[in-house]
Parts: sequence; C-alpha cells; structure tokens
Amino acid sequence: MKYKILATSTAKKETEDAVFYYESVSSGLGLAFLKEIENRYASISKNPFAYGYVDNKNLMRDVLVKRFPFVIIYKIESDTVVILSVHHTHKEPEY
Repeated sequence: MKYKILATSTAKKETEDAVFYYESVSSGLGLAFLKEIENRYASISKNPFAYGYVDNKNLMRDVLVKRFPFVIIYKIESDTVVILSVHHTHKEPEY
C-alpha cells in the first residue's frame, strides 16, 4: 500500500527556499535538490515505517536527503504521511 503524501505549508516553503538557493549557487543544482526530495517522498510513501523516530513520543520520523544536508521530518496519520519539515541539518526545524 502506498501512503498519500501531504506537505505542510512550512515544508513547502522550506523546499522552495532551498531550491531557489541551490539554483542561485549553480544552474541545475536546485532541480537536482528537488529531484532528491521527490525521490525521498516516493520512498516514504512506499514504506513510511522504515525510518526512525526523532521525538520522545514516537510520533515523528525523519529521513536524510541524499547529496544535500537536509532532513525530512514527517508523521503518519492513517493512510497519509504528513511532511512537517524539510530543513537544513544545521538549523532548527520550524514545525
């Protein structure tokens, strides 16, 4: 069973900001970042339970983004994965 992916406005904004930043660094790098995010979303959708918890209550999970210093924070609600944050690993998440 594939889970639906629902990104919060915070996660969307963080992703958009990172895409623009990487694109300003090097043409095509922003699109490469976005592709890695999409790949991770697909992986999470197929098996959201494969990744570890990041909180004491075992509600939120995380997965690292390949090639980039970002992590995706999410929670599982029924048949939906809610993406809470896509943030740089050297910053505090905004969720």
